[in-house]
Amino acid sequence: MKKLGYRELVTIGLGIIIGSGVITLTGFGIGHTDTGVGLAYILAGILFMFSMLPTLIVGVTIPRTSYSYTVSKELLSPVAGGMFLMIFFIGRIIMAFFGVAFANYVVSIIPNAPATPIAVGIVTLFYIFNLFGVQTATKVQKFLNILLVLALGSFAVLGCMKAMPDALTVERLFPNGFGGLISAVAMFMFSMGGGLTLLEFGGNVEKPQRTLLYAALTVTAIATLLFAAVGFAGASVLPYEQVANQPLTFAAQVIYSNKAGMLFFIIGGCLMAIMTTINGSLMWYCNTMIKGVEDGWFPKKVAAVNRFGAPYVLLTIFWIIGIVPILLGANVSLLSTVGTGLALLFYLIPNFALINLPKKYPEQWKASRFYIKEQWKVTLLTLVCSGLFVALIIYNFMSYSMTVLGIICGVLVVCFLYVLARKKYIPQ
Repeated sequence: MKKLGYRELVTIGLGIIIGSGVITLTGFGIGHTDTGVGLAYILAGILFMFSMLPTLIVGVTIPRTSYSYTVSKELLSPVAGGMFLMIFFIGRIIMAFFGVAFANYVVSIIPNAPATPIAVGIVTLFYIFNLFGVQTATKVQKFLNILLVLALGSFAVLGCMKAMPDALTVERLFPNGFGGLISAVAMFMFSMGGGLTLLEFGGNVEKPQRTLLYAALTVTAIATLLFAAVGFAGASVLPYEQVANQPLTFAAQVIYSNKAGMLFFIIGGCLMAIMTTINGSLMWYCNTMIKGVEDGWFPKKVAAVNRFGAPYVLLTIFWIIGIVPILLGANVSLLSTVGTGLALLFYLIPNFALINLPKKYPEQWKASRFYIKEQWKVTLLTLVCSGLFVALIIYNFMSYSMTVLGIICGVLVVCFLYVLARKKYIPQ
């Protein structure tokens, strides 16, 4: 299989990170901090990368396919690896939300369009693309990314040009004080993780120590600046009361002077954002799961690949996870919130792997560009970064309903019991 290079990784990463999050979350961020939403995105990007610095260091020092699972197992314990894998797997229920979000935007253009078939169809379309292998899926992603960046870029530029005179005043930037800004930052943290998902492809990357690092930083930097510009544009063209907690289409009606421009934003921005997320996520999901399946947490046949190198059984499972809730009419918003909460938890687990890296892989650690001689400094860095992420997780969870928190706790208990029952079959 051909190795992935810098351009391919950036393409995949941008597709994952510049997705439905910026479309669906920005309006709520404006509700928290109005035009300060741009600053909130910048802080979220910086804080996410700092809090996940241990994960980045380990990922570029010992690159692996299914990186998060593998290092959790190797550097922490098989139980930690199993918990990561199971929490990640159950959290993929969020795929159904992407399909429904796509259908909702289509219906906003074509009111009588059948929402359920559209939602199922878009998930199915990218499932089929991914069956032809990661190279084919990446080519599709490149085309979609171009349209997406053009649409969001035009929204940002035209919106900033039409910003109201008071857009940069303290009253507009911090209508709810510092607490409002922090609430927006905490909410945006999850949407900044696309760059680090590239670590999951580590075993299939050309010159991974260098390529993974630069690709992850590039993706995060581009997304952070683009999100900040889009957020500021969306907040600044209308009074706070009219854009707070509203979709970006409200601001788009002012930013674009005609229906053609508005249509371009909905198709090239909203729809493309969701499409790139679905496509990129299917690639990410499979690369994250494959090694854990091969280890025996699931029947090993689940890891089977077709002649294009695509793990077709895994892809089929994720396709089913995506379409069944839609077909059953499940509360997809609730599933999305639960999936987001689980994502915050699974990001945290491999962060602690850095503590044991110097002892387990001393030669690779000494050769790393991040080499630190003293073990206590390595431990302190890990605890400080992870502590920041834990604080942001708690802040996020404070806004969740008791129903969502109860479901998350139930999922954790089920995962733990399954891991304990299954770990005896896993190679140590």
